[in-house]
Amino acid sequence: MDNIDVAVSLAKKNSHAFKIVTLKGDIINPSGSITGGFVAPKSVNLLR
Repeated sequence: MDNIDVAVSLAKKNSHAFKIVTLKGDIINPSGSITGGFVAPKSVNLLR
């Protein structure tokens, strides 16, 4: 699926009957759990 919002909507419409994967790697399992995906790296700014 294109994004997590579309994937969740499809999963609900189909009663979580199958595994759905987004382009960013989020996985919606038939149990309803969401795993995987991408987390943007955090930047740290230190002042000296």
